[in-house]
Amino acid sequence: MDDASVSIDAVSWTDSGPHVVPVDSVTAAQQATARYAVACGYYDDPRRAHLADIAAEFDRSKSAISQRLSAVERQLVRSFVDASDDPNDRIEC
Repeated sequence: MDDASVSIDAVSWTDSGPHVVPVDSVTAAQQATARYAVACGYYDDPRRAHLADIAAEFDRSKSAISQRLSAVERQLVRSFVDASDDPNDRIEC
């Protein structure tokens, strides 16, 4: 995999500007799986690809593919929330 930086421009309520999402904790397998999932329409609405399709491409179980995609999604969501988090609006569980 090439050494390339990945950034996502996110507009938040404070319009804090571009936010760089660190991808150093995303493995090469997770990144390849996510790229394939996007290209095949897994994230489209309606969905054009399913876990079984992606699993077949990578010769892995649906569970393994689900775990890979969840890891990438978790990184993106946490980064998005951190970038747009207003200390006055923090939610405690």
